[in-house]
This record gives sequence, structure tokens and C-alpha cells, in this order.
Amino acid sequence: MQEFRAIEDSSSSVFAIGSSLFRVEDLCRSLEEFLRSQVQTGLNSKLNADGQPPIRNQWLIGSGVAGQMMSPTSNGWSQGQVKIRVTVEFASNEAISDDLSSLEQPSVLDEIRSEGVI
Repeated sequence: MQEFRAIEDSSSSVFAIGSSLFRVEDLCRSLEEFLRSQVQTGLNSKLNADGQPPIRNQWLIGSGVAGQMMSPTSNGWSQGQVKIRVTVEFASNEAISDDLSSLEQPSVLDEIRSEGVI
């Protein structure tokens, strides 16, 4: 089963779908703008209908808003900041090793160079 991982370095990562190329940074920026303009309006209408407070813009930009969180593993409420974040994830079809020793092995080109062919 493929494991999706967040693309951490979005400023230099590019991916292709069909013949289209996308910079991850540009896609995330566009998604955030869409979230702020379109989704926030629809979500706030739904929250209002359910008697809930609206999502504020600070949830989507900046450092978030002050809030509290409780999880099944915590001992009560934890104070902090709440923020909605947009991420792009990728799952490779190839096995990815976390062991960096494979990068230190010489490549076929290194072997050819050492033989003086190129």
C-alpha cells in the first residue's frame, strides 16, 4: 500500500499530471485563496445554520486563532492556536528507503568514469 507524505519543500517541488506541470507552492497558494473566498463563505453559512460560530480569516492565514483542544489521549484541555492548513501529498510507486546509505553507493556512471571511458 502506498504511503502518502506531505511535500515539505513546496517552494522548489513540481509535479506533472498528464502534460500539465504544477509548482506545489503555486497550487497551495491558489487553494488557500479559494478556501478564503469560496469555501469559507459556504462553510460559514452551514455553521450559522447549525448555530455554530463562523470560521474567521485568521484560521486560514497568519498564526491562527487562540483555542483549546482535547483528544482521547490528553489529560484535559490543552491551550494553543488553531489553524487550517493546505498541504499537497505524494505517494511514490517506487519503494522509498529512509536509509541514506543507498545514496552513497557508486552509480554505473561513477564506475565508467573510474575506468577512464568518459
